[in-house]
Amino acid sequence: MLGLCYWSNMGSKSAQVAGKILRDLLNDPEKQQSTVAIAACTTLKGDIHCYVRTHDGVIEQRCLEQCLVQVPVSESEKTHVPQTGGWKPGDFRHECSPKSQLSGLAWGSGRETLFYQHADNTIREARYDSRWYDTNFAQADVMPGTRIAAVCTPDGLRAMLFFQDSEGYICYRRAWSWNWEANATRLVEAAPFSPLTVKLLNRKDDADYSLFYVYVFYQDQNLVLREQGTGTFGEKWFIGDFVEDVQRPVSSLATNGPLGKHLKDSDKQKYSDGSAVKILYNDPRALCIKERIYVPWEWKLSQTVCPAPQDSCIAACAYVSDKGIVTNLFWASHDSVIHHHVWTPQLHWVTPSVIEYDMPTRGSKVGPWKGAPFDDESHPISAWRKVIKMIDIRSYDAIDGMALGFTDGSYTDWRGGYGGRLNSPFELCPGENITQVLVHFDNDYIRAVRFRTSRGRESGLFGRANGAPSVLCKDGKVLAGFIGTTGIFQSSGNTVLTGLQPLWRDK
Repeated sequence: MLGLCYWSNMGSKSAQVAGKILRDLLNDPEKQQSTVAIAACTTLKGDIHCYVRTHDGVIEQRCLEQCLVQVPVSESEKTHVPQTGGWKPGDFRHECSPKSQLSGLAWGSGRETLFYQHADNTIREARYDSRWYDTNFAQADVMPGTRIAAVCTPDGLRAMLFFQDSEGYICYRRAWSWNWEANATRLVEAAPFSPLTVKLLNRKDDADYSLFYVYVFYQDQNLVLREQGTGTFGEKWFIGDFVEDVQRPVSSLATNGPLGKHLKDSDKQKYSDGSAVKILYNDPRALCIKERIYVPWEWKLSQTVCPAPQDSCIAACAYVSDKGIVTNLFWASHDSVIHHHVWTPQLHWVTPSVIEYDMPTRGSKVGPWKGAPFDDESHPISAWRKVIKMIDIRSYDAIDGMALGFTDGSYTDWRGGYGGRLNSPFELCPGENITQVLVHFDNDYIRAVRFRTSRGRESGLFGRANGAPSVLCKDGKVLAGFIGTTGIFQSSGNTVLTGLQPLWRDK
């Protein structure tokens, strides 16, 4: 029962309150489940890769080239939000448990690792090394919905994974050159669904000897946030001096990196602003994200970063610029919208923004554009990383209706009516995209369409041609969807297409 007997002997009012909270969590664990999960890391090139787990158990990747983040240099530019644009959907998409949390790492020369929880509750690893693939790593005896924290040395030769087992203990498992030891080791018993984050210090001492210190932050059975550290890669542990009594379950913790607490004397002044070590957590009492910074040689009192719902999941990463350490904070809640905050040494926390993709480009309009509008652009932003697999069309003297099918099995809504004849779908091969749309139209209707692909293939003609077609295309882009209008075909009374405008996206 996760140490509830311990609470009965404490006798204090706060212990009784904490004990009741823990019992509620044990009886109804869904109360402490995050509806989303998020992880972030900074690559060797300085790019940011952000991973989010959606409500239905799918992990998606967002990518930002760090060079696009033009940090404001003066107070007058503080309202400028440089990090909003430039985000693009990444190549990684993976199914997982709908309760899975995430932990991402970047290491070596362009390699990445993402830990997630499988539908069978084991923790698994997906790795990128010129391509994404699943490794044979599997960690069983894991609490469903456990928070996950992982850390590795820059060269990837040493790694540690932290999680909570089925009995509520924070455990760790070590790897040398990504060869994992057979069994995990218990570290400390913690609150149910304890938040987890881990920080690595990797520096050389005066004798040019590499030192590795690992600090793990968690919530204990008193609902107090604490840290434990090791300088021997898990052989011996010590209690750290970070303590934050929040009195309520915390849904998420994050730390920025890449430096640690054991700074050289020459670093004291350089990082006196606390940029080297930041611990960020979601405070359920104030419904906000707070930070505590480590200014050599003490933890400062917590400060509010921004408002956030109680179930928010947070992640952080950092990179070292010529102007100091820049921290990126990400958080998401039940609406799955990712909020991005940037901290700079000059301006501290810059005005936050919402991650947005480069939206599809609208092409040329054709047709009379009479009647009711439709808009594939109203789909969720994540739809624009989907790949068209087929197009279904009904037609006779005009284009009655159509829908796009994607490689993940989803479809757009049916656009238009159900008259005419249902044609055989135009299907694309793997890696093939539509690059041109040929449209025949007159003053009343869209009469016919034909499609050309990136492989030089051409579909049959759907509908009846009326004059020369308009060829719609965008250099370097492929079809993502349509905007258009529908109206009534006078002779039949059927709904047909009366206007069409392609939406194009990057390949």
